[in-house]
This record gives sequence, structure tokens and C-alpha cells, in this order.
Amino acid sequence: MSHGGANYNFLRAVYPVAKEELACGWGNCLVLVFDFEDGVFSFEQAIRLE
Repeated sequence: MSHGGANYNFLRAVYPVAKEELACGWGNCLVLVFDFEDGVFSFEQAIRLE
């Protein structure tokens, strides 16, 4: 869990194919779930907190 802006930039940097998720908008705080295997991040989901 982190600040929305930090998560946005992290997702954009490590998983650039997540453009559809990035376009969904970001709140002030959310949780990004990744799988990390063999040095590669795979985006699983974004949990938006209201």
C-alpha cells in the first residue's frame, strides 16, 4: 500500500503494458498486487480504497 501517485509511477515503470489499468484513475491511496518471479513483476490487480 502506498500513496496513489507513487503506485501510479511504479506501475508505469515496471509494467508498462498496464495502460488500461492506468487509465482507470487513481485515488489518494490504493494497493497494487504483483507477482514477482525470476526477477520479473507481473501485475495482478489494483485495490482502490475509498
